[in-house]
Amino acid sequence: MRLATLLYRYRNILILFLGLYLLITAGFDSYRTGRYVYQAIAVEGTVTDYRKVQTSSFMEVLRAGYLPLLHEEFYQPVVLFRLEGGALHARLMQEDLAPIPYERGDKVSVLTMPNDPSRARLYDGQHLWFGNILRLGLGAICVFYGYYAIRRLKRRPAPAAPAAPRRSTGTRRRRKSAETVLQDAAELLTEATAAPAKKRRRSSRSKK
Repeated sequence: MRLATLLYRYRNILILFLGLYLLITAGFDSYRTGRYVYQAIAVEGTVTDYRKVQTSSFMEVLRAGYLPLLHEEFYQPVVLFRLEGGALHARLMQEDLAPIPYERGDKVSVLTMPNDPSRARLYDGQHLWFGNILRLGLGAICVFYGYYAIRRLKRRPAPAAPAAPRRSTGTRRRRKSAETVLQDAAELLTEATAAPAKKRRRSSRSKK
């Protein structure tokens, strides 16, 4: 319960940091992808087989360029391609996920490094760029929401202290009248006690 309470209390800060994380990782991956596309060469390949995989990794599906939780099963193609020197290479495209199976014999465009065919990838904007664009968009939304939610909480005025209950004029009048009654009673009491003493003094004087 404490963890849930803390997460709920600091949810805006967590959303902000999640957005920053998505922006940073997407920017770094975009830079790497740009360098890879600039240095790689494009060759033609043929799909010879595919492998079915099940993934529940949020970031892996985003990197592949798909929204998470829409598909549970993905397919990775095995592509046969030839480099300029004439050597054939078969490569399992582990980074290129697809929600539908490939057809054997399909012709695809492959990007590969001239001296490192193990880094070959499908030359497809869906796999190369859309995942980074998707993460950049989600990160920007999270940062925007978290930042303005935190600012709105800071601008919210502090709750004012409860005002002291005001005494009604009727109560004041009642209290004043009670005080006057007590004063009058005290005066009457003093007069009543003082009267017999005066009478005694007068009687003693007359006897003399």
